[in-house]
Amino acid sequence: MGQHKNYPHLIWRPVFDIAVSYLVIGLAIFLTFQSYYFYPFALLIIANRILTLSLISHEALHGTLFKNKFLNNFVGRWFCAFPTFISLTKYRKLHLLHHRSIAHEVADPDYHLYSGYPLQTKISFIFKGFWRILSLQTSWKFIQYYTEIPNFLNAKEGFWKKLEKNKLSGDFREFLLFYIVLFSLLFYFGIYHYYILFFTIPLLFITQPYVLLMGGLQHGPIQNAKTPELLSRSIRGPKILMELLLPLNINYHAEHHLDSTVPHYWLKTFAKDLEGKGNFVWKSSYREAVEHLFSKKSI
Repeated sequence: MGQHKNYPHLIWRPVFDIAVSYLVIGLAIFLTFQSYYFYPFALLIIANRILTLSLISHEALHGTLFKNKFLNNFVGRWFCAFPTFISLTKYRKLHLLHHRSIAHEVADPDYHLYSGYPLQTKISFIFKGFWRILSLQTSWKFIQYYTEIPNFLNAKEGFWKKLEKNKLSGDFREFLLFYIVLFSLLFYFGIYHYYILFFTIPLLFITQPYVLLMGGLQHGPIQNAKTPELLSRSIRGPKILMELLLPLNINYHAEHHLDSTVPHYWLKTFAKDLEGKGNFVWKSSYREAVEHLFSKKSI
């Protein structure tokens, strides 16, 4: 696991990113206990930090979290992926395939996230999305993509044989251990209802649905499968707005697809370097990107 010679790993940065995310979650919970009227805001804040932690695991799957491979995978898996209900092994396998086969209707596992754009109306999008959330279809799709639970349930072997088989092919055993310990502690201390209020609800009803919209913002509607520059969109906007809507510099998505070895904190510099060399990417404002998802006009 190497590092980009022009954009080296900063060992303090992932520690900072992870610590800030957990501190913000803790602060949101603390403020809610001071006044329950703060709870709706806490949901949005926590959903944003859950998304951020999942994006830090995205850094780990690319090997850009830490230079050391063991540290990269350990921190990315136990502090970012597992807490946000993601298998780092499964996520890495599918996401790297997405990078290799972007916009391929069969080979790209993310194709369904953006191939349905442009949509006819915003109203139909809202109502369909609302129904999918309430019926937990969105959550099930999330589980199918990000975890090894479906693979484990569908395997024909017995429980222990399936665990043994998983030892070499994935991290489901560790994933299972994480949640056995977590839920045991939650029930032992009688605080499982807080977990539902401050994690399950923002994850199911805000973070997961928003990830579907992000797929469209990053890649949709498909412009021209033969033109790589038009397959990944970067979004420009005020830093604070981007941190709220597309945290961890994931708004520089076209640049990320051009070179996934660049850590997220160097993507802005990388974008400027590309423009300095005359290499321009597909980019727009957040508002323009959303409008494009509901318009049949090409860029």
